[in-house]
Amino acid sequence: MELNQQSLGRYFKLLADQRNARQSAIASSMGVDRSLISKLFTGAVRAPASYERLAEHFGVKMEDAVERARALDDMLGVATQDEREGAYVLAIANEKGGVGKTTFAVNIAAALAEHGERVLLVDMDSQGSATEYLDVPADGVMLTEALRGLRVGEELVPVTTAHGFDLLPGGRALAVAVADLLVSGAGFTRLRELLEPMRGSYDVVILDTPPAAGVMQQTALGAADGVLAPMVLNAFALDGLVALQTTVEQLAPHNPGLELS
Repeated sequence: MELNQQSLGRYFKLLADQRNARQSAIASSMGVDRSLISKLFTGAVRAPASYERLAEHFGVKMEDAVERARALDDMLGVATQDEREGAYVLAIANEKGGVGKTTFAVNIAAALAEHGERVLLVDMDSQGSATEYLDVPADGVMLTEALRGLRVGEELVPVTTAHGFDLLPGGRALAVAVADLLVSGAGFTRLRELLEPMRGSYDVVILDTPPAAGVMQQTALGAADGVLAPMVLNAFALDGLVALQTTVEQLAPHNPGLELS
């Protein structure tokens, strides 16, 4: 069993975030110093036994943790970053709201940044939830103007957040971009074209999409290398996943390499 400390640390950090488990509480439960948990989350500890104890704490078999960590790396494009030119673009999507999509997107961005990855989060939602969560004004004007083709030749300037990753803010103005993208028919390619000159500056670009089908979601999926669908255990979320699968299949002629995880 191949053990990659950074991959395991990234997986356990995400697991802790999903369960709202604080490092101090984990350390207390395991009877260790909090600094050890922090080092485990960053992959700085080389001893396999420490990760095995952490897996036991979370109730996960070590071999399952290794496989899930590898799968997470594959979804995020981390494992193949050296083989690829520019950033891996990951869309977080589900055609049902309330599944933790924005929470997942923000936490993934923060976890990757903590591990030294250069991350850009793009808030594609007119509600601007990710932007507000990060305490950034949620107007979405710059992204809206760029999607409408009003900033040709102008560089997009992301906001650097307190969590070590960059953000292109979303907000109400994005509702205006929807109409222009529908009329112009540029929804499948506009964001891809905007991100192309920025891909060399980042390792991962994360797209937080609206919680419904529509042109803004199609714009994100048209630019993405992969799409990850957060889920909760109810029928509505499953319906949203099935609908998203259909959308991905319909977009295949425009983005044949897009993979849903």
